Amino acid sequence: MNREVLDTVDAVLSRMEEGETELIALAAGETSLHFLQRVYRSVRQPMSRRLRAAIEALPFEQPKLSAVAMGYMTADDFASRLERAILRSGKSVKQIEATCEEVAPAPAAGATLGQSLAIMQGISRASAGASPIKRRSIP
Repeated sequence: MNREVLDTVDAVLSRMEEGETELIALAAGETSLHFLQRVYRSVRQPMSRRLRAAIEALPFEQPKLSAVAMGYMTADDFASRLERAILRSGKSVKQIEATCEEVAPAPAAGATLGQSLAIMQGISRASAGASPIKRRSIP
């Protein structure tokens, strides 16, 4: 009995599928978008085919929203805007003022003991102001 019911259901389903599909032809001058629209609007096409056609046609029917940057070529960059804002505020800008102070060079990695001592003596003289090397410091 179950086998007979299954065979009957299969026969009915196959007849429905054969009867529901229709041939869709394109007229001269129609595009693939027109074809996809005919497929997804046809009630005789299976739902899976209609959904696939609608998905494929969607990007060509509705615009995709996206962010677009608007820029103009002017001499109005950030630095010039900042300069004008500082001038408008009327306040002076606090800047870093540095002074120089003398520093002796560090001993080399392969320096001998005598060279290291000479450099160390140079450091003690640098504190007295005899070294030509200078370093900036912020007060």
